[in-house]
Amino acid sequence: MARYVFLLIVVLTGTYYFYSEYISVPKQKTRVLFIGNSLTYTNDLPKMISEIADTGERKMDYQSITPGGSRLIQHAQNKKVLDELMEGTWDFIVLQEQSQYPGFAEKQLKKYVYAPAKKLVELARKSNPSAVIVFYMTMARKKGDPGNAHISSDLNSYGGMQKRVNRAYLRLAKINKSDVAPVGEAWEFFRLKHPGIEIYSDDIHPNVIGTYLAACVFYSTFFARPCTDTKVPKTVPLSIAKEIQSITDKVVLSTSNKWRWTQRDTLQSMAD
Repeated sequence: MARYVFLLIVVLTGTYYFYSEYISVPKQKTRVLFIGNSLTYTNDLPKMISEIADTGERKMDYQSITPGGSRLIQHAQNKKVLDELMEGTWDFIVLQEQSQYPGFAEKQLKKYVYAPAKKLVELARKSNPSAVIVFYMTMARKKGDPGNAHISSDLNSYGGMQKRVNRAYLRLAKINKSDVAPVGEAWEFFRLKHPGIEIYSDDIHPNVIGTYLAACVFYSTFFARPCTDTKVPKTVPLSIAKEIQSITDKVVLSTSNKWRWTQRDTLQSMAD
């Protein structure tokens, strides 16, 4: 980002002169730690968010710990994760659960999802008291999770599974006074409006278009700014990108109070 700075020089004669100099102002740097699995590392979601942030006059440095299939209960025992959380220099810390677990029964959620999430949040805040914890509300599986339909018939379909996943992540945010990146909500919105546009690469993971949708959600979640007119990957058709930007801006920004349980006054300057 660059700005003109004007200096007013008053000479003894009473004549006023204006001197202008074009100077470069460094972009504000934001540090983000991503803790998750393949739903975060597929198509390098953190890098895509960083590239969007760069065109949006933000600089995002990030670190990712995303072994395939990892669950929060495993991350809570992972020395590398614990060491990174203790570093104490993060602005945002993103937590993502394995794709199936948020759809499980409340008893299972309490033991295998809510408890390890609480541990990670407490460790994060101990060394990063001003950091915002963001739960990555993931997309449900393309065909639901019928193998676990004995838990609930909702899991027989995408829509039913997405409903349960969304509810679990909102509960996580409320319990831990944290924020949600509502990727799952935007994902469902896009699928309903554009059923002919594929955003999965298989039954679980996003393709590049799907990752771009997630990246736009995260950008608006982090910086409280619309994704409109920011960088679009070359592999995403511009017309589709514009529609994704419109949908994610509506989902994240028009209902922001639904996704924010953190007091973010200390970080408001990031959005200014």
